Formats: sequence, structure tokens, C-alpha cells
Amino acid sequence: MAPTILKGDRVWSRRRYFCDHDPERGDLAVFTLPSDGRAVFVKRIIGLPGDRVQLKAAQLYINGEPVAHEWMDSAIHAKESGEASGISHFSESFPRGPRYLVEVTDPEGPLENTAEITVPDGSYFVLGDNRDKSDDSRQSQRFGLVPRAQIVDRPTMVIWSGSWDRVGLWLR
Repeated sequence: MAPTILKGDRVWSRRRYFCDHDPERGDLAVFTLPSDGRAVFVKRIIGLPGDRVQLKAAQLYINGEPVAHEWMDSAIHAKESGEASGISHFSESFPRGPRYLVEVTDPEGPLENTAEITVPDGSYFVLGDNRDKSDDSRQSQRFGLVPRAQIVDRPTMVIWSGSWDRVGLWLR
């Protein structure tokens, strides 16, 4: 979920938040998958039941309309192999929803260019904020859409991190 939640961050979640609140676009959610109830995931709610979701060159579209998407910065980093790799950060926001950062390494990659997916009743389309390194609803065989009954908690704050400036950070 980088850059929102970093490796090593410990987060506080509002338990059973989604038991009496409907998930909305842009919400962070904690859930399990029916195929593996032991693994716990944190992803961002993107598509609601009935929505049509698609990515084109890292631009997110909901029901054929582009989601507000603003370039923030880009950098070139060396991979462990020494090969150069580009990383770009964008902000996304939904009307009446939070503004959050998204990290993309390859806007032309297959995860950033998907077919349109219609979200069925009772399910939600989720994405990780680190788009090219996220198992999420774009991978129908490995992950897929998330049933409503599996979405329970909402992460709210970083309570511990390897970086002191992140401790106490409210999550959006």
C-alpha cells in the first residue's frame, strides 16, 4: 500500500467499521478473501456494485469517466540488479472522497491497462496504492473482486513505523 502504508508500519484500525457503514470510493479497508481467510489485506475501495472500472496508461476510469489524477513527481531509482527504474507519484481523488497518493512504475504495463470490469452486486473492486506491485481486483484468477461480507475494518492511523515522522499519521 506504499506510499500510504509502508513496509514495517503498524496501523490502528477501527474495528467492525464497515459493519454499520457502507464502503465508499477511496476508503481504505481491511478484509480477508474467501479463498484464504487467514491472509489479511489492506486495499483501497475503488469500484462499488454496478460500477464499470478500467485503467488506461495508469489513468483510472469509473463508469467511463476519468478519476481526478494529478502528477506529483517522478524519480529514477536503481533496482537491486543495478538496472534503472522510473517511479512516478500521482494523486487521485473521488468527489466527496479522500485525496491519496498512487505509485506507478510502468504506465504501459498490463496492470495499468485493463479491460473494463463491471462490479457485480455484493462485491467491490479494490486496488493497492502501489499499483504495479499490488495483488488486487485487476487479477481475477489470483485475487479478484471482494465480497461485501469480507470487508470489516478500516485502517485509521500509523501507530508505529521505522520512520518517526510517520508515527501518528492519519490514514486517508
